[in-house]
Formats: sequence, C-alpha cells, structure tokens
Amino acid sequence: MASDKFVKDWPHWTENERKMAREKTIEEMQIHFLFPNLQDGERYALLALKFANKSVSLLVNSSTAGLSEDQRKAREIKTTEVEKLFLEARTHVLNTGIMRKLSDVQRNIVEDKYLHISFAQECEA
Repeated sequence: MASDKFVKDWPHWTENERKMAREKTIEEMQIHFLFPNLQDGERYALLALKFANKSVSLLVNSSTAGLSEDQRKAREIKTTEVEKLFLEARTHVLNTGIMRKLSDVQRNIVEDKYLHISFAQECEA
C-alpha cells in the first residue's frame, strides 16, 4: 500500500513505469525492514546486489527458444554485462565489511537470496 501511494504521486508515468517504480519501492522497503542496523549506503549496496542477482537469474533461466541467432547473441552480451554488474556488487558487499555487521539471520538472507544465483532445473536452449 505504501508503495502504491508513493508511485501514484507521479501521474505522468506510464503504467509500466509505475509498475517498475512500485517494485523498486517494495524492494527498498524490504531492505530497510530487514537491515535496519545498516547505513543507507550499505542498504543500497545490498539493493544493488539483489537487483543484479535477479537480473542474472532472469537472463540465465529464461528460455532462448524461438530467438534468432542475432537475438541469442544479444542476449549473451547482455547476460555477460549483467553478470559483471553482479560480480562487482557481490565483491563490494563482501569487501566493505557489511557482512560483519549482520546478525546470523540477516547473513543467511544475504547469502541465500543475494550472493548466489539460482538456476532453473531445466533451461531450454
């Protein structure tokens, strides 16, 4: 509900832009709720890691069936770019001491949901 309130304040956005803003706001609120002991910059580092993780997971787990050779190559390039962003975000989180500030439960969340990419059981090529 809070996310909807924030997003409705920008009526000039398209529905797709509102949806993306809503999702981003929800993610931000979750990060603030789960990691209240961190500073804003540290929470945003986790948010960047989470978004990069979701992007990589989406790209590597989505089907390439029906894509042309050019589309497959473009997907591969985009996947490589997003993987690089994920690795940079992951390295930042691991090397800045954020993990030392986390409780055991918080650390498990970061390790399970943010630091590791989930692969689908079956990926169609």
